[in-house]
Amino acid sequence: MIEPGKEYLVVNRLSPLAEQEGYDSLADFIGKLRSETAINSLHHKSIDALTTNETSFFRDFHPFEALRKEILPKIIEQRAGLRQLSIW
Repeated sequence: MIEPGKEYLVVNRLSPLAEQEGYDSLADFIGKLRSETAINSLHHKSIDALTTNETSFFRDFHPFEALRKEILPKIIEQRAGLRQLSIW
């Protein structure tokens, strides 16, 4: 479900694809997507247009700070006698 107020994202991302694929309107394009019984290349193109395909692993600073300042020091203290730590 699209968050209210974010509908423009669908319009902005799918309209160029609808035009590229030769549809007269976005409504016609979406109608075609809905009428297909099997997922096809048009669905895949739509998914690619709607999703953000780039991510940054370190974009969320707080989990890494918690790991550095709280979690790892406690683990190191608890395992000081072993002097071994495996992280997956």
